[in-house]
Amino acid sequence: MVMLLLLQGTSGPVPADQLFPESAWSGYFQTIGALLVVLVLLVLVMRYVLPSLPAARHSAGNLITIRGSVALEPRKRIYLIESGGKMLMVASCENTLNLLGTFDAEGFPEAPVAGTVESPFARLLKGRR
Repeated sequence: MVMLLLLQGTSGPVPADQLFPESAWSGYFQTIGALLVVLVLLVLVMRYVLPSLPAARHSAGNLITIRGSVALEPRKRIYLIESGGKMLMVASCENTLNLLGTFDAEGFPEAPVAGTVESPFARLLKGRR
C-alpha cells in the first residue's frame, strides 16, 4: 500500500511491471524449460550424431571377432577369439587374462552374421510361427 502511495506521487501513469514485479515462479519455470530443452538436445545428439562419428565405431573393425564365450563363475569367463586366421582361447579373471590355446580358424565352422539367425521368440513377436 505504501508503494502505491509513493508511485501515485509521480507524474503520469505507472507501468504495470512496477506495480506487479516479476514473481519468483516465472524464473523457476524458465529454468525448468531451459533444462528440458538441453536434455532433449542431449538425447538427440546421443541418438543420431554420436553413432555416425568414426571414433564411436569399433576401432578394430573386422580384425578381431569374439566367436563365443562361456561364463564359469560371476567374474570368470572363457572366450573364443578369431584374429588373423587363428583362434585363441582366452580365460579372463578379475585381474588377469590367460591364453589357454591357439588353433587354426579353418577347423571351426563359420560364425553366423549378427541378425541373420532369427530366434523363435523374434519370430513370435513378428507374428510368424
